[in-house]
Amino acid sequence: MGEFSLGFREVIPDQTLPEKWKEIHLNTGGTQSTLQDIKVLEKSGGYCYKDSSKYHTRNRFIYWRISQDVLELVEHSLDLNLSGNTVRYKFQDTHILEGITIHETFNNVVILIATVSSVHRLLLPHPNRIHKEDHTFSLYPDLGTQSIFAGVTLDAAQNSSTFHVINHPVINTCLPHACVTWLAMKEEALFALAYNTGLVLLIRLDPMSGMAVTQELKQDTLVPRFLSGIAGALRGKASDDLVAVSMVLHEIGLETYLFAVCQDGYLRMWSCSRAQLVAYTSLLSDGTEHGSTQGAQHHVIRKAICPKTSELLLGVFLCYESQSEFCIVKPVNESGTHHFQFIYTINADKADLVDFCLSPTEVWAVWISAQMETVVSRACITKEDGEGDTWHPVILEQPMESKLEITDPCLNPWRAYTNYIFHPGQFPVVIITKALSLFCRSTTLSDVNLSLSVLKDQVCVAVETEIRKEAKECELSDDEYLDLAESCWAKFYACCVHYHRAASKPVGLVLLRQTGLVLVKKHHFSLIRPMDALEHLFFTDPTKVFPEQFGQTLLLGDDPDVCADLIKIMGVLVDLEERLPEETKLAFSKELFHLSNPDEAMRDCVKEMVNSQSLETEFLDQFEESLLGLQDLHSGMMKLVEALTLDLNCPGRMEEEENSSQTSRLLLRVSHLYSSSLGISTVAQSLYQMAVVRFNICRNLLATLHLLLWLIETIDARENLLATVHNRQSVVNAVKAILMPRIVILTQAYYVVMWVCETPTTYSIVDPSVQRLSLLNLSDMGMFRRPQFRTQTLLELFLLGPGSTHARGLLARLDLSDDQLPMWDHSLLQYVSSLGQLVWPITSNFLLPEFLLVAGQYTLIQEYVRQLQGWCEWNNGARSFLLGSSYLALGERHKACDLLLLAAGQAFKDNFLLSKVIQQGPEQEGQDVMVLYLLKVIRMFEQLGYRDCAIAVANEAIRKATPANDPNLSMLHSVVFEHHLHLGHYQEAYDAMIVNPDPVRRKVHLNMLVMTLLIHCKLDVLIKFSYEGLMSELEQMVEVRARRESVLTTKYYNFLYALHVKKENYRKASAVMFERGLRLGQETSGDLAALESQAKCYMSCVNCLRLVEPEHYAWIVRPVMESAGDSKVGFYFTVDYVAPGISPKRDSAGEHKADSENKRKQVEVLEVADVRREYQLVKARIKLIKHSPKHATTGSRLSPSELVAVLTNVGLYTTALTICRLFKLRYEPVFEGLTSACVTARDVDEHSLWKWLTHNNISGIFVICFDKNVVICLKLMTINNVEEQGKITERDLNLDDKDPVSISWKLLEHLLMTTERPGLTLFHKAVTRRLCQLEAFLPHWLTASYRQRNPAELLRVLLACGRVADAADLAKDYIWAVLGCGKEYFGLKEGLTSAGPPIYLPVNTVDLLLLELESAGKEDQFYRKLFVSLQELMDYYIDTVTRVSRDKVLAAGMK
Repeated sequence: MGEFSLGFREVIPDQTLPEKWKEIHLNTGGTQSTLQDIKVLEKSGGYCYKDSSKYHTRNRFIYWRISQDVLELVEHSLDLNLSGNTVRYKFQDTHILEGITIHETFNNVVILIATVSSVHRLLLPHPNRIHKEDHTFSLYPDLGTQSIFAGVTLDAAQNSSTFHVINHPVINTCLPHACVTWLAMKEEALFALAYNTGLVLLIRLDPMSGMAVTQELKQDTLVPRFLSGIAGALRGKASDDLVAVSMVLHEIGLETYLFAVCQDGYLRMWSCSRAQLVAYTSLLSDGTEHGSTQGAQHHVIRKAICPKTSELLLGVFLCYESQSEFCIVKPVNESGTHHFQFIYTINADKADLVDFCLSPTEVWAVWISAQMETVVSRACITKEDGEGDTWHPVILEQPMESKLEITDPCLNPWRAYTNYIFHPGQFPVVIITKALSLFCRSTTLSDVNLSLSVLKDQVCVAVETEIRKEAKECELSDDEYLDLAESCWAKFYACCVHYHRAASKPVGLVLLRQTGLVLVKKHHFSLIRPMDALEHLFFTDPTKVFPEQFGQTLLLGDDPDVCADLIKIMGVLVDLEERLPEETKLAFSKELFHLSNPDEAMRDCVKEMVNSQSLETEFLDQFEESLLGLQDLHSGMMKLVEALTLDLNCPGRMEEEENSSQTSRLLLRVSHLYSSSLGISTVAQSLYQMAVVRFNICRNLLATLHLLLWLIETIDARENLLATVHNRQSVVNAVKAILMPRIVILTQAYYVVMWVCETPTTYSIVDPSVQRLSLLNLSDMGMFRRPQFRTQTLLELFLLGPGSTHARGLLARLDLSDDQLPMWDHSLLQYVSSLGQLVWPITSNFLLPEFLLVAGQYTLIQEYVRQLQGWCEWNNGARSFLLGSSYLALGERHKACDLLLLAAGQAFKDNFLLSKVIQQGPEQEGQDVMVLYLLKVIRMFEQLGYRDCAIAVANEAIRKATPANDPNLSMLHSVVFEHHLHLGHYQEAYDAMIVNPDPVRRKVHLNMLVMTLLIHCKLDVLIKFSYEGLMSELEQMVEVRARRESVLTTKYYNFLYALHVKKENYRKASAVMFERGLRLGQETSGDLAALESQAKCYMSCVNCLRLVEPEHYAWIVRPVMESAGDSKVGFYFTVDYVAPGISPKRDSAGEHKADSENKRKQVEVLEVADVRREYQLVKARIKLIKHSPKHATTGSRLSPSELVAVLTNVGLYTTALTICRLFKLRYEPVFEGLTSACVTARDVDEHSLWKWLTHNNISGIFVICFDKNVVICLKLMTINNVEEQGKITERDLNLDDKDPVSISWKLLEHLLMTTERPGLTLFHKAVTRRLCQLEAFLPHWLTASYRQRNPAELLRVLLACGRVADAADLAKDYIWAVLGCGKEYFGLKEGLTSAGPPIYLPVNTVDLLLLELESAGKEDQFYRKLFVSLQELMDYYIDTVTRVSRDKVLAAGMK
């Protein structure tokens, strides 16, 4: 270890997780069952890799523990996480000897082990080779690398070339008790074994063949000593004084020498190649010659190599009954003769030595005192020091108290004990598991693989069970229960402390070359690190501290006089530390926790101590004398304040872009430094120790200043030395105005640093959103490794993230040399100091709080900000933002909103807000920083869906923005609009839309507002807005939307209809309804629901057109469907739409369009009657589908003519006639169909017949149906007929009976008479012809009506249809009517007279009839008689016509 003038201190890294051992059991076949014959203490040793310039071997070491036949090997690194780093070799019933050594070769690490019956040479891969082959580490350095023990196997250990069994031919032969190993040239393994007989056996193990050569080392020199040991030689055995008790091997030149200290106190030196004793000397000093009896402990020898001269130093611990001492000697070769040169002798402490190690300048020893306490001390071995007999103690961590003092009365025993027991680094899992087994008096729970959470639950259950057992079902008060619970928890805690003390028993000391010191304990280890200057001053006796020791220390080495004053001040503080009661210290810390002013808290404490006379008069006098002895009180105090300030004269955060090549080179040198879990824990614990010391210094300094002020104030009341001080008021002013404020701030700052170091992290159930963090510039936070089984402190978690990277960056800027970097007094202390700067709260650095947000430590963020509340003036805005973000992540959005708005006031001057939150780019230069910040806050609320808070922040930003030139104002109004809209605040959303200065955004928001309200069917809300200046956009928007959506979506058309009706624009309202009705007919499948909707649309259209004034404006343009691009169908009304910049006469290629393309489409104007006609057509389709569901798929697609045919076919004759009338179609098919139905009515069942009649608008008809003697009275109601004729009633049909067949004929009669216009017989002809075709009887009403209208045509129809007899009768009646007999039945006003008008008689038709009768009469007498009678009547008619004609001629002549 390098020279270091200050003290050292123990630091215990977190080793709570159980180690996963790889077990290897070896049975070499040597001597068995030797364990019961040999009883030795546990021993340990270690090894540090030689090359400290590479990060994979720097700060990397191996230590081992020996316990009987078990060897535990552990490899650790402070820079890399090692996997598979523990292995346990068990040599079956064979004791392992001390003297294990580890050696490095080019590719391998060689471990030499000796047991009482065998020697072993274990060959393991060197870290250099593993690093070259480990490609995973180069890609994922955070995963760590493999240890050299990761690949150990039983086969490799049992390889015959790696071990040799020592043959003991005699069963009772004594076994070796000491051993030393060495790897000589050509990698030959040497094993030297010492026996109680004085024999030293040297075994050489060949590395290639594994062959062993055994050789005994002789006790005599080159010149035999005849007078020495003759008696022993005659007895055939060596004297006990010649037994080697401790040995070392070392290579000097080309020769390997064995150095052994024997029981007689002589140091002997053998040449291994010659097996001869080459030198020896007595180590007994003059004072020990007469008291050289062996003490309780054996002599021990260690060696050290001077790094500069490569000289060998031997350190020998000599233990005698009277005293013990360390003797430092150096072997010297002069002219081929070897002898020893004495360097130094150090008296040992009166304690039991556990182990010691030797460095070129110091002796390090670990002791067990008479009080069974562990003591580690060091002594200098250089004569220039002058203090060789002075042992400097190492400050060790205090052992745990057997009883836990609960300082917080608000904590119940369960919380207090679990917080302490399961605090990070407090108790290993193995210790807690053993304590649990002991507490439960069972071994079933001793599972070391339990997670901490499961183990904690089991402990709580066990203690609770014990509480119930102790209570024995008694009713206890709250206080009694708490006392019982505390008693049970104290028992469990005592079990933990018991096992922890046993596990903390030291077993060895390992010197890590220039790095540091490892104190190996029974179940874990600790590190011995250098202390910084303030720690050294705090823990060292002031009388042993000199200014010269701080010559190389920053700040303290500037002025020796000021440094001397500072040392005296520290002496006062240390003295005060011992006199301050623990209650006062706890009370002061509690006041700080509750954010009390440290100045006021300490003033109260000092006042209480003075009043209670806790401070003795002797101390006060000494206190005054010490202060008066200072050359400059103010300078000394200010120098101490400067030393306490962590960020004083230290570089800030290293910027990557600054001198990137130089930065990369520096960072490469310190890469991975202290980055393993072990290294992180070590650094965190070191910073915590330093923070605690500095906090105590600040607290004591406050107490000193208040005590000084009290003494000055009481000068008149009591005689004291301060009465001689001049300018007392200036001293008071300096204390109150300069020193006190700075010390108060430092006290609070170090309290926060301690809190950061010792506070366990919380497992956040709120997953930190990557999307939310992406809003902030937190990319340099990096990924951090969260442990899966171990709870870590906040500082350790910070080091797992960006803390270690930035700390190494600060360390790299110090530009330490390659020799200084491995030395802990340079690298570790500077690294811890750099880390302290990163967590120092009173600085502009905001890395730690920033990381807390990334790590999801939201509750800890709140506590961190609370700790800084009220006194820390740095980063106020950033802390408010951080606290608001934590509340936001935990769902307390209103608190978050208030805090984030509060931080807006600091946005323009806070570096964190400017660089990480606002991130103002070049395109945002000149914009309001506060508005940009509030925009980021709005996005944070938006990502979590807190729209109400986003609205509040946006409104605040609108108030802060400058309306004239802020480009974000329209965006802010948009934010307010969108979130009001999503929250259903439609009026507020409308108001935000109207005031938006950007017209484009207004249109977009209008679309959003309308669509949202339509989707939620809030038509009443949508219709009430005035839409100032946006009405045309609104109409166009909804129209486009309506045409894009399915026609079955009614809300868009309904809204447009309601909007136009509200604005009294009835023409647009009617056009909207007609368009929808038209689309329903064209785009739907024509089901009943669509047809009914279509009918309602047309009806609404008719109603609106009737409201148009004046009436001649009651028209609309029929919309026409056209095919647009991309297969989209749209509507247009009057003209074709032509996009801007496109010629209506030319196509896209510039060619003239064809005439058909240029021709404007024909515009069709629709009036009320046209719309009503469409309505009736739809109503007919509805009636068809209802009457005949089989036409549901085709009925809606039928043209009017097709529809008439289908209606006629299904029996809806009245409806068919209506369609014929509206669309000017032929009626004949309808009447023909109705005639056929009447003819076949007799063949149809009565129920169906009545149903058919009902569908043809028959009303007011009662019929009685007899079915199985049950009288059913039915009143058949019909659908109202909206024809101009109105309903068909009973009176219209002139019913005399209730026969449905008769009613059907009456229906035919009624329709025929009402449909056929007077004087026309087109429909009569069709009915008559159809009856004749069906050979049915012509009803009287039909022939009577036909005779009145056109008897000649009736005669022709009958004749054409072959109804000769009927035609003959009609002809006879017709002739008689012409002759004047029955003329009124044929529509004649007068008969055939000379005075009357001329009368027409179809003579030719009668002649044809006569021919038919004559022809038929030849075969049938009936027709013969008809022929005769008609011929006679015709002759009579001819005569009468002749006579009347003559009379008319005569009468005309007479005129």
